This record gives sequence, C-alpha cells and structure tokens, in this order.
Amino acid sequence: ARELPILSMVDNINNKITTRMYSKQKEVALDKKWSGRLCPKVKKKLDKFTDWAANCMVFGASRKVFKVVSMNHSYIVVLNMETCDRKRWDLSGIPCHHAIACAREERIDPATLLHKCYSVHTYKKAYGFNIKPVRDKEHWRKMDGVDVYPPVYTKVMGRPRRNRKKDPEEKQMKD
Repeated sequence: ARELPILSMVDNINNKITTRMYSKQKEVALDKKWSGRLCPKVKKKLDKFTDWAANCMVFGASRKVFKVVSMNHSYIVVLNMETCDRKRWDLSGIPCHHAIACAREERIDPATLLHKCYSVHTYKKAYGFNIKPVRDKEHWRKMDGVDVYPPVYTKVMGRPRRNRKKDPEEKQMKD
C-alpha cells in the first residue's frame, strides 16, 4: 500500500487490519484448540521442548540454579530469574528444553514458566476490540480548514552531488 496515494493507502491499511482482527476473533471462537490456557502453537512448541528435555542431565548448583548438560555442552539455568545461558528463553519468553529439565527436577509445571503473553486470555484481549470500517468518500463532511497542497518541486541544475566526502587520507592515497 506504500505506493498508493495517502487516502487509498490509509483505506487499504484499514481494510487489512479490520480483516485480520475479524479472522483472529473468528479463529479463537470456532477452533476447539483454543479451549486451553495456552495458545495452540506455543503449546505445541512447549511439548516439543518437553520431549527434548528428556535428553538433558540436570545438576543442582544452589537454590533454583542448575547446571544442565545436553549433547556435550553445559548451560547454567536460573529458574528465579528465568534465564538460561542459551538466551532463547530470555528472548522468546518460552522456556528452552534446559529450563524444562530443571523445572522437572523441581517438580514445577513448565507451562507456569511461560510469559503471560502466550495465554489464550491475552490473545483474546489483544484481538478483542473492533476497528470500524471507514465510510466512502461521498459520505464525508466537508470541513472548513486550510487546503493542503504537495510541496513545490524545484529542479536542481547540474550533476547530482556525490554521496560522501572523502577523508584527507583517502585523497593522499589516490595521488
């Protein structure tokens, strides 16, 4: 929509956002997968990481701090701070398989370690509002305001300037 004139661009963006909001609301309302506490794609990813966690060896270091050995690599996981040396958990908010292995050791449900943005409640809240469509231009009221015109274009004479100025060292190297 970027190449369109401003009114057409805004109308196009409005149509796309309205359609997306409607389809997301419909998806949550009709699909049986959305009946749980977690979003389906995140639940699937969490289940995959839970399977991978079976291959990790967990060694307790101190309270809620663990050393996890996985495929000849060791990682430090701190459950209180929700961090792992791999940084995947820090970036996504979904606990990695190292963190899930530590949670199993502590008998903590891995779903409780997920960030709250992955819950169905938050998803419904994000897509819960409606965006009203914009009426056609014929129905708009005429406003008494200043007419807005595009800026005046002045053609510059001569060859266009180069992009950058060279440093004195570059000029000396050329000679």
